[in-house]
Amino acid sequence: MKIISNHKSITENLKTLGDHINRFVDLLKRDPLKNQQKIVEVCHAGKFLMILGEGTIECLAERPDFIININGIQVGLEHQVVINANHKETEGFLRTFFQ
Repeated sequence: MKIISNHKSITENLKTLGDHINRFVDLLKRDPLKNQQKIVEVCHAGKFLMILGEGTIECLAERPDFIININGIQVGLEHQVVINANHKETEGFLRTFFQ
């Protein structure tokens, strides 16, 4: 496994992240309650590409969640979160409580 390091400043990283996701998030924010989960997925995919240092999100879909382009090759990306079930339950409770 290759260790990926990021030596960019926070400002540079935020700009790169914005370049990856802003056009999609702006569209999704037109109905933020309906698109809340997709916005999170777009942010995760953008962070992945930012850290990877190459590639762009070509389009959003349902299966796969994204089509990304890395050096001219289109790849389907299915977003999956791997988490501890107990933490997820607590997070869900707190999210519902504060909403």
